[in-house]
Amino acid sequence: MTPKQKLFIAEYLVDFNATQAAIRAGYSPKTSYSHGQRLLKNVEIAEDIARQVEERMMGLDEARTRLGRMARFDMSPYIEGYGARAVIRTDKMIADGYGDMIREIYQTSEGVRVKIADQDAALDKILKIHGAYVDRKEISGADGEPVVINVVYGNQD
Repeated sequence: MTPKQKLFIAEYLVDFNATQAAIRAGYSPKTSYSHGQRLLKNVEIAEDIARQVEERMMGLDEARTRLGRMARFDMSPYIEGYGARAVIRTDKMIADGYGDMIREIYQTSEGVRVKIADQDAALDKILKIHGAYVDRKEISGADGEPVVINVVYGNQD
């Protein structure tokens, strides 16, 4: 595989746009569409792309682990000061390996705000995975009578 083809693969994995990946890899913009399509049909390139996508994909166990970690996260060691003004020590969170719990940091007229991962949403997803929820949906049937549909989440074993 040529260095240019390797660069195409790296660029393609950025946004899965073959034309733009070909341009960024150094192919002519005029012929980038045909180059991109031709490169994707190359068996060696297609296999390398598939392998890298598989390596980057999050498995079910990892997703469950991350949800559990999010649901169990304790913010209290990272809060300093209470009352009118509290400081969230995001630097300590990151140093302790909890940077992924920070969703957003933004400035308001009252100061800096930090959004943290939603523990309730994580718990909700975990409970759905374990089949603890059954949603009831009501719709009207053809005769106008209500039809109830139970949506069951997770494994009901």
